[in-house]
Amino acid sequence: MFYYFGRKGRAAASYPAPDYPLVIEPFAGSMGYTMHHRPAFAIGIERDERVVALWRRLCAMSPDEIRDFPAPVLGERMTDRWHQVAEASSDAHYDHYRTANEWLIRQFELQRLLALKHHDYAVGSVLYRHGDYRDAPDVEATWFIDPPYEGVQSGYRHKPDFEELAEWCMTRKGQIIICEGEHGSWLPFADHSVSRGIATRPQKALVEKVLTRRTHARCESCAVTFPAARADARFCSGRCRMRASRR
Repeated sequence: MFYYFGRKGRAAASYPAPDYPLVIEPFAGSMGYTMHHRPAFAIGIERDERVVALWRRLCAMSPDEIRDFPAPVLGERMTDRWHQVAEASSDAHYDHYRTANEWLIRQFELQRLLALKHHDYAVGSVLYRHGDYRDAPDVEATWFIDPPYEGVQSGYRHKPDFEELAEWCMTRKGQIIICEGEHGSWLPFADHSVSRGIATRPQKALVEKVLTRRTHARCESCAVTFPAARADARFCSGRCRMRASRR
C-alpha cells in the first residue's frame, strides 16, 4: 500500500511462496510479502501506531480519493505521512522532514499506483492491527517474520529482544520464513541474495539472511496438512509420493 524502510515488495518473489491460505506478518510494515503473494487471508501486526494509522487511512479512502489526493509540492516541506514514507529511507517516517524535490514527487506518484493496485485486496483480505508481535494468534499458518535488523542502528523506533524473539519464532506452527540483515546472528540464518532497486535507480545486489523451516507442510498429492520433519517435505506418505510419480 505504501513504500517503507525495509519493505520486501521487490524481494518477495525470492522467498518461498506461502503454503497456507493464511499469512501472518508480526512485523507488518507495508506487508510487501503478503501484497505480492495475495493469500486468501492475512494478518498484519505493527507496533508503530503511525504506520497503522496510515494503513487504515488508505484503506478508508476510495480509489478515486487516492487518485485525487494532492501530490507533494516542489520546494515545500512534506508534512503528510503518506508523502514522507514515499522516500522509504531509514528516517523518512520519524519526524525528519524533507523538502519535496522532483525525485520525491515521482516516488509519491509511484506509491500512489501501488496503493491503487493493492487497495481492494488490502480492504477485503487483510486484518491490520496495532500491537506487538507476541499478540499474534498462535495458529498454524505461513509466518513471514521480518523484524528490525539486529545490526542496523537507524530506521526503527522499536527493536525487540532478539533472544526472546528467537525462542518465539521457533515455536510458531506451520511454515516459517524469518528475515535478517547480513550481520544478524540470533538464529542460524543462511545467506540470501536478492536484487533490489526502484525504477529510477539502478538495481543492486542485497545480501540478507533468511531462515526457513516447516513444522507442517501441505501434501502436494492429497492436500492434507501433515507434520514435516524436513523443510522440503512434499508428501504426507509413501502412497501419495507414488501417486504423484505416476501422474
